[in-house]
Amino acid sequence: MDRVASTVNQRFNELASQGFILNQLYHAQQSRDYKACAWCVFVHLRRYPDARLQATGAPNAQAGRNFLTNQLFGNPQKHTALTDQFVDILEKQNEFDLIFQVLDANPSAQPWIQECIRESVNRGLGPEFLPPETFIKRRQFIMGTLGEEAYLNTVESLIQQADLLEHLQSEDFSPEQSDLYLDILRTDGRRDSKFKSWCIQGLQSIDQETWQAALQLNSKLIELLTEFHPDKDKLKLPLSYLDALAWYGKEVIRSSISIDTSAMEWERLPRFLQPRHRKDLRRRLLDAAKEAEGEIPESFFDLYGEEIVDLNILRSDTRVVSNLFTPIVRKRKARGLQRLVRLLSKSPDFLQDKGFPEF
Repeated sequence: MDRVASTVNQRFNELASQGFILNQLYHAQQSRDYKACAWCVFVHLRRYPDARLQATGAPNAQAGRNFLTNQLFGNPQKHTALTDQFVDILEKQNEFDLIFQVLDANPSAQPWIQECIRESVNRGLGPEFLPPETFIKRRQFIMGTLGEEAYLNTVESLIQQADLLEHLQSEDFSPEQSDLYLDILRTDGRRDSKFKSWCIQGLQSIDQETWQAALQLNSKLIELLTEFHPDKDKLKLPLSYLDALAWYGKEVIRSSISIDTSAMEWERLPRFLQPRHRKDLRRRLLDAAKEAEGEIPESFFDLYGEEIVDLNILRSDTRVVSNLFTPIVRKRKARGLQRLVRLLSKSPDFLQDKGFPEF
């Protein structure tokens, strides 16, 4: 049987290279024989994923190619019956990888490829045509194709039927895939304790440079982190994370960058530090604020205001008024001072002890 199949495939390839498959596609399309059309498309694309016309010996080969590349690829909504038949063939032949071979070889086929993917998912074939390695590589394209709800349903089916979690855990944690990990945790993956532990270990292994980039971009890595609870999930991060938070505080002061604090759960980020590391962060941030000579943007207080008002640290700092409060007043940074006073309002004795009148 293998020899017969090999001979048949060889003959099909010869017919495709001579243009006869495209010639037949033209005639099948004219007679609206969608099953025959689908077989012609399948045979030709398996030989030439870029849909090229290798030879023009057959009389209507060019017309067949025009139908394939202009009408089917460009306007697939008008050819849903053909696409349905094509997906039937992919399923029976177990050659779903042909979809992505065509996409890579001929980007203009994207509208039709997306229709093929949607039809496959609607049939519940996600695990068949999306093995974990393919899904991981193509997930952004698949999400754009399916939309959020269908995409997350596909993630769930891959967790349940295609060993997606096992595949991920066999590889190293990758910050670049934080969006995928987040999607998994928001579906069935949230109940998988091994996957959650794997994510926690991965987060704990991230270096300072990666955390700094994530903070600057407010990337999915930050969103993934805040999907966990620092205490319930026993997630505490090492010095690389502390150094990144402290660096970012100085960067906010130095560059006066504008930050949308509503876009992240910022108040939760320092909670992923050990208590002694969080105290160290507070000291560093207070030192950075004092060194700024009053030139402190509002965004710094939005992000780190709660951290720099550790009363134990402030009380032990004999120069906090002269190096922090006084420069803010001198530079007429009234809003910044008001924010500090508001944050300290729960302890008016502190302000009085430091020689500051009530506001």
